[in-house]
Amino acid sequence: MKILIKNKITVAYLAIILIVASALIVALFNRQPFVAHASEIGIDTKVVSRATIEENFTDNAVIVVLNGQATRNFRQYTAEDFAEVNAVEVMNLSARTGDLVQRQIAAERTGDRRSIQSYIDNNMLVNTDTFRTILMVQLAERSKENVLNAIRILEQRDDIVSAEPNYIQRREAAHPNEANLRAQWVRDITRTTGNIRLEDAWDWTTGNATVLVGVIDTGIDGAHPDLTNRIQRNLCADFSTQNLGTLWGLLPSTIMTPNPIDNDGHGTHVAGIIGAQGVNNGVAGVNQNVRLVSLRVFNDNGDTTTQILNRAIDYAQDNNIPIVNYSIGGFSASNSTRTAISNYSGFFVCSTGNTGGNNDVTHHYPSYYANTPGDALHNMIAVGRINNADGRPGTSNYGATTVNIFAPGQDILNTFPMNRCDGTIHAASGFRNCEDPVFDAASGLWFRSTTHTADGYHRLSGSSMATPHVAGVAALIRALRPNMTPAQMRTALIDSAETITINIPDGSGGTTTQNVRRLNALRALQSAVFTTSVSGNNCTITGVVAGVTLPANLVIPENYNGRTVTQIGNSAFANQTQLSQITIPNSITNIDSSAFENCTSLTNVTLPNNLTNIGSSAFKGCVSLGSITIPNTVTNIGPNAFNNCSNLSNVTLPNNLPSIGNSIFNGCSALTSITIPNSVTSIGSEAFKDCCSLTNLTIPSSVTSIGSEAFRYCTSLTNITIPRTVTTIGSNAFFGCSLSITWNYNPALSAYNFRDYLSSVVVGSNVTSVSNYAFKDCPNLTSINISNSVTSIGYEAFWGCSRLTNIVIPNSVTYLGEAIFRDCSSLTEVFLPDGLTTINDTTFWGCSSLSNITIPNDVTYIGLGAFSGCSSLLSIIIPDGVTDINIETFSYCTSLTSVTIGSSVESIGFDAFRYCVNLDSVIIKKEYPNITILGYEAFYGCDPYISFYVPYNSLIYYKGASDWSDYSSRIMTIDLIPECGFENNNDYTMTYYKDAENYYLFIIWVVDEGNYRISFNSTSAFQIEFYDEDANLEYVTQVTDPSNLSGYFDYEIDFPSYMYYIVVKFTDPLASGSIETTVACLD
Repeated sequence: MKILIKNKITVAYLAIILIVASALIVALFNRQPFVAHASEIGIDTKVVSRATIEENFTDNAVIVVLNGQATRNFRQYTAEDFAEVNAVEVMNLSARTGDLVQRQIAAERTGDRRSIQSYIDNNMLVNTDTFRTILMVQLAERSKENVLNAIRILEQRDDIVSAEPNYIQRREAAHPNEANLRAQWVRDITRTTGNIRLEDAWDWTTGNATVLVGVIDTGIDGAHPDLTNRIQRNLCADFSTQNLGTLWGLLPSTIMTPNPIDNDGHGTHVAGIIGAQGVNNGVAGVNQNVRLVSLRVFNDNGDTTTQILNRAIDYAQDNNIPIVNYSIGGFSASNSTRTAISNYSGFFVCSTGNTGGNNDVTHHYPSYYANTPGDALHNMIAVGRINNADGRPGTSNYGATTVNIFAPGQDILNTFPMNRCDGTIHAASGFRNCEDPVFDAASGLWFRSTTHTADGYHRLSGSSMATPHVAGVAALIRALRPNMTPAQMRTALIDSAETITINIPDGSGGTTTQNVRRLNALRALQSAVFTTSVSGNNCTITGVVAGVTLPANLVIPENYNGRTVTQIGNSAFANQTQLSQITIPNSITNIDSSAFENCTSLTNVTLPNNLTNIGSSAFKGCVSLGSITIPNTVTNIGPNAFNNCSNLSNVTLPNNLPSIGNSIFNGCSALTSITIPNSVTSIGSEAFKDCCSLTNLTIPSSVTSIGSEAFRYCTSLTNITIPRTVTTIGSNAFFGCSLSITWNYNPALSAYNFRDYLSSVVVGSNVTSVSNYAFKDCPNLTSINISNSVTSIGYEAFWGCSRLTNIVIPNSVTYLGEAIFRDCSSLTEVFLPDGLTTINDTTFWGCSSLSNITIPNDVTYIGLGAFSGCSSLLSIIIPDGVTDINIETFSYCTSLTSVTIGSSVESIGFDAFRYCVNLDSVIIKKEYPNITILGYEAFYGCDPYISFYVPYNSLIYYKGASDWSDYSSRIMTIDLIPECGFENNNDYTMTYYKDAENYYLFIIWVVDEGNYRISFNSTSAFQIEFYDEDANLEYVTQVTDPSNLSGYFDYEIDFPSYMYYIVVKFTDPLASGSIETTVACLD
């Protein structure tokens, strides 16, 4: 006895030692001791079963959930561990997941992740902190009362969180269908109600074969043509049993079913909604490329149990099945099922029931666990059903806090087991047997649970049909974003849903309304793939989740996760080369820098009506973009916004745009025309550079500046008008253009930076002066129109305008600066204003085509070289007001043949007419005694036979002047008696008068050699002077008292030499009167 006691004590000590050692080992392996973390306190809170004898459960088993500490012992429990309830066997319903948890812990400890790599890759790791073990305890005594007693006993244990019956559950019944509506009405994109935007979502993705969806249901008809290629056969499993009373022996080994069956139809219909392939004119599922895993849990009677459901969930976790559709539910709470779902690291989509009740009041399970206040499982989503009118069918459950989202679930056409559609008729109802006729005792009528449409295709209704729509969209999301967490997926689905209003009972026999969320497949995908930043109730789309491939036709959502999308962030969609079309919602006000840069396949963009800003480089490099309309709300377009959009041919700019920024359309080589709105005040540098197809452009009068290289290499731009408002044009603004510019001149602007392209200038009525250098070196300027408001033109204003052919200077102009037309080599005609008084130095220098010009009478000064090099000028009249002809004024006027020099010209400057090689006639009107002074070599290089015609009364003085000595023989009179040609004995009589305004009276004859009779009759004393041809005075005869003469005083003279000049004048310069003279040739 003592030995026995000793042995017992020894065993006890050994047990204590082992426990301590185990704790130390666990602590070492886990790097920290297992203690109740703060996050575990809520998880391990006791859950007391409320099961009653009336509920449907098996009579031989209890399902328990162990707490965290017990779970992490990872030990194999046996019947001895539950001796207090007389257990005969224990099964671990979470064994597969528990094994994965242990591998995860080992991998964390050793760093070797090979055994769990596939779970890492699929984002299917288990949360080791929240994982709890689920056990099923088989009882020796079979009775429901014993089950309830065992539960009460086990609930007292510290290591057990909950104990509950193994509930028997039936699949949720389908409900009678409405009228036969359009086949697969869910896909009808023309609908305004019930439209979940599925076909639009398919523009993004139709699914991915790597995505698995487990269908926990009645099975799947693996032979159905729309499903056979969508089933992941190596993973399909059958957990059901036909006899729940003997199920215990069937559970230890899962039955793998590579050729799954469905003798009911519910699971096949659910599977088809998720992923039917749509062959042979069949139906298409939400996700056409998904892989379906049949996890059969219902037997042919439509029954299953909690432990079967929990094992199926455990199996899904172990086999990396990231999404589970669970169109199952009831009103019995099961903490073990909640734990199984909590242990599952995938996304759990469950239905909310079809009893027409308020789930906020009467909880439906397991959907309630998705929204349990303070303890919600965020890897779950609870789905209600709507019809095609966005209405709630009367049997559809609802709940403001317990139903997350609604989806189409009424009269849904989809797949049905082919073997059930055998054509047999139900005798009592007359319906097909496959339509599962149901008798309604209240009405005495038979109803169909499902409607046969064709062999293999039925219509069903219920939240069971709504749930797979959400599961299918979840699979689409995962195809785009494989690493999205279940919580993120739940948020994306809920927050992207549209708000609709349904009718619900008001509790007093009437109805009221409730706003609920309806699934939107397109927006759900969008919400899943974008990265965002948040500001209050608004958000900015900042980019795309790594690894996501966007659809070619991108519709940006208006709302994202419950917030209004107002901006597209910097580089958000840059380099998304597969994008071909983008629709941007009206909520967007700002498109940030580089938002769509280098989207090289983008052909069409719809911009929102509320957009105000397009950032720099927003669409840069979108080489396929053909046209764009920018709404009038836009007030800023940043630099390079459409740079290198080489296919952009049509642009509509907003009418409130204040400026066109730098390089906005640089490289838009297909752009042919653009209308710049009247709001624009500046055109930036390189704004239209390399727009080589641009042919039509109007710059409005609002523009004040044009930047450097703004239109560089716009080789097709032939005409452009620059308004007078422009005050700045940058360097090389029009470089490389074959361009004619019409400029509404503004003195504040220099033409220097566009001088090579300026062809026409209009100087408007609001301009009073043309500035210095205004059009200097504009080689293509051919036309200028100057208004009569202009009073002055600055120096060198038109210098070098080599193609300018004519110009009219209005009479308002009183001042012309120096060299204003210098080197205008094509200028043929100039009309100078009447009021002009000065022609400044080199004004027309080098105007080699100028053939005719009239110098106004008011001109008093002609400057140095004013007409030098006017090689086409034929004649010139220098008005009487001019006092001097300056140096080189008419030098090199090689076509000049005649010049009239006004009566006030006092001097002719050095080289004034140098090399006027054709000049043969010069009329000088300046009279004695102040004859015109001739400068050095003034007529150097002129025609050697040049003739100078001087006033008759000054001839002798010009001939006798030393500065004129080189030309004495070429000096002649102007309006005098003919030099010769008198016929013999014919008289030529003239009478000359001198009044008080004349100081002298000169009478000059120029006669050839021969005999002449000259008669004089004068009122005052006069004298006759005779000069030879060299203006040498030969003799003088005076008549001092003409009153003593009777009649004429006659001379008969024989002139032997070539030419004589006879000058008659009053002896007294102050005398007045007349002299009548007659000359006759006697030969």
